[in-house]
Amino acid sequence: MVEYVWVPSKIEKKMKNLTGLRKITVSTAFLTLYGVGLLRDVVFRNKLKKQSVAVYLSKEFSDIDPGNILERLRDFADVYIVNRKKLHAKVYYFESDTDLLIVGSSNLTKGGMVDNLEFNIQTDEIQEERIRAFFERCRDLAVPVTDEIVRHYKDTEKQRRELRQIQRKLTATLDFEASGDPFDEEMYILDGYYFNFTDYETLFPKYQEVKGGDIDRRRKAIQDKLLVLDKRVSREFQKVGLVHHWMDAHITSVIRPMDFNDNCVSWIGVRYARAKTVSCIRELKLSGDGYGFPKYACIQFCLTDGGFEINLFHAVKNDAVDRDYLHSQIGDAAFASELIKAIDELKGYGLYWHIDGFEPFEFDSRPANEFIEFYKQDENGRTSSLSYWVEPDDIRLFDEESILEMVMEISLLLIPLLDLVSTNWDAKTLHN
Repeated sequence: MVEYVWVPSKIEKKMKNLTGLRKITVSTAFLTLYGVGLLRDVVFRNKLKKQSVAVYLSKEFSDIDPGNILERLRDFADVYIVNRKKLHAKVYYFESDTDLLIVGSSNLTKGGMVDNLEFNIQTDEIQEERIRAFFERCRDLAVPVTDEIVRHYKDTEKQRRELRQIQRKLTATLDFEASGDPFDEEMYILDGYYFNFTDYETLFPKYQEVKGGDIDRRRKAIQDKLLVLDKRVSREFQKVGLVHHWMDAHITSVIRPMDFNDNCVSWIGVRYARAKTVSCIRELKLSGDGYGFPKYACIQFCLTDGGFEINLFHAVKNDAVDRDYLHSQIGDAAFASELIKAIDELKGYGLYWHIDGFEPFEFDSRPANEFIEFYKQDENGRTSSLSYWVEPDDIRLFDEESILEMVMEISLLLIPLLDLVSTNWDAKTLHN
């Protein structure tokens, strides 16, 4: 029987349910840790020996952690790199009492097996000699993966990723400079990443003012991912005195266009302020509408239309409390000296302070003492924040663990500056 499949998850399900296998042979142009896990489960469920599993890969099978992928794959399979021709074939041959062949467009990746629009044929009508001839040809053009080859991929991973990134960005610039989109699906390989291309695309300018329907569901999917991260992050932040919004409905920023986001959903994030600040906001009834949390300086992480950011968010456009506070302190010589010292200590991390309408103040390239004059440009009607920006395919965005580690690392760097540029609510409460 021949079956035509363009919903790739059917192939994933088929593979997971295979039993009674004697041998597996695979060729795939791209492979991720997701694909390794899927194949490993099939192998272990069928108790196959290593010599009964063969996998042929292209030289460029992955930009992301290729050495680790090869190490894990070699635990249960004989692995070959086709190095004398460019391998593009996606062929999955499962030998049992009833053989199964799957060929088509799906690589052994999460995109190929779950997310993408693919087209494949799966059949048990097999000419075994033809299939074996193809894999023999792969073997003739390949080298077996050794410890030395694994080390090579590990040692050159950074250079490979940087080169591919440059190539993708150049292509995107040429093809999309008139589209208005920050990037296209080919610019970054996000297979298996915590945030996928659809998440970023949901925040592209063409969707930012759209309401209802599919776009609401896509924004909700981003919100749910951020809330999963918040559960982990908030526990760690509590240890250093940071808490998120006291109302569950407002732990993330709003996900529909409305007055509070200028009728434009260009990012979705989670904010954390000092516990003493939140306590004073509530006890002194400084936020009767429930939305006043962003009026106070805070640490936040967010997904944007172009990447992931960790911020010291200092001031919304209007009625920002800590803008007035910093302006009132910045003229004091002792305070200014302390502020300059704090900025100097943050050099080397790629941080920049942005005020609407002005070129960002880059901490790494500008003398810290010039920040005083720069900040005097901040005024009502502008937003103001310090940002740490991460590209979508940064390996630290791969999963929950790596995102948590990054958010904590950068946030802990920013907390001393947060304390310096925020109102001392303990003192204010006592004074009142």
